[in-house]
Amino acid sequence: MNKIIKTAVGILASTLIPTTNVAADDAANNTQLFDGLYLGIQTSFSRISGTLHQQDTGTSGISFEGLIGYRNQTKADWLFGLEGAIGDRTGTITDAHRDINFDYIWQWSALAGKAFGRKKNNLIYGKLGVGGIQVNANIAGYQIPSHNYQGMIAGIGYEYAMSHRLSLRTEVTYISYDPSFDHIQTKLGLLVKF
Repeated sequence: MNKIIKTAVGILASTLIPTTNVAADDAANNTQLFDGLYLGIQTSFSRISGTLHQQDTGTSGISFEGLIGYRNQTKADWLFGLEGAIGDRTGTITDAHRDINFDYIWQWSALAGKAFGRKKNNLIYGKLGVGGIQVNANIAGYQIPSHNYQGMIAGIGYEYAMSHRLSLRTEVTYISYDPSFDHIQTKLGLLVKF
């Protein structure tokens, strides 16, 4: 009798354990890892090119940004959201005839993307929005008034959720400022979801 009971328990256990694992996997797959409010920090390698006040603006630099956003992830794992960011100085041009400082930057963007993978912890997304950069310049001894130039943003990125709250992202963003200079950013960031 004991052998029959042990055999029955063994069969039952071997049947339930895989089912439990599958259920856990299904629950993990249905978790919306990119849904909700989040804060983040990111570092950005920037390349600025074009002309400003008839001066070549070719320069590059590293800046740091803080960001905040909110995303809604649908049951089909499509994602839509809004994001804002502000960062520090992105570059400086200094020589005998000019001193141009590209100070703080700001950006507002709408996001759309798709989560994928077995656990839905990978995200590819695109973004469109507006951004600005504060410029201070002294050219040939003439102080040009500080001005915030603004332009359109287009970007694409990839994000990997390490857990329910933490994710890493990489992103490339292009900004075309008025009047005639451009800004390309390659970013790496860490996000915390609330």
